[in-house]
Amino acid sequence: MIEMTADEIVSAYNHRIRDFSFVDLHGVNLHGANLHGVNLYGADLHGANLCGADLYGADLYGADLYRANLTGADLTRADLYGAKLNWNSHWLLSHILFEQSENDLLKQSLAGLIRQHTELCWEVWLSNIAPDGIKQVQWDMLVVSQIPWAINVWAELVIEDQNLPSEFAAAIKKHKAVS
Repeated sequence: MIEMTADEIVSAYNHRIRDFSFVDLHGVNLHGANLHGVNLYGADLHGANLCGADLYGADLYGADLYRANLTGADLTRADLYGAKLNWNSHWLLSHILFEQSENDLLKQSLAGLIRQHTELCWEVWLSNIAPDGIKQVQWDMLVVSQIPWAINVWAELVIEDQNLPSEFAAAIKKHKAVS
């Protein structure tokens, strides 16, 4: 694996180099970087700061995104299959849902709620009980009714040897048993 600094990545990108497959970017600060359409296949982005980065159409297949900060990153049309995801990133998981929503407003609503309400832990999102201050009927309509779909979407992205939060692991295990 090749190691590169953030400055080297930006410089290479500015010189039209778009292939960063299997590059070690562990913990690199790429805040706001323009990585539009780059090949990050198998790259180690563990703990990298990709906050606000332009990853539109990036190939992240097999990349390690565990503990990567993706808040505000543009992940539109990015290939995330086979990637080791940061399952604690509300931004990433809500983006995945939005990309799979097929213009269904209830599904998009769930994605938006997850993105905006980062103060709610996954145990709350995966429960049938509305958190304090939210009406149960609204929670049922916007969250409870869509969570089975969300779990199905997320389950397709789980690869072996991932550090899934226990709430996710239990929900996905239950989903696979029913499917």
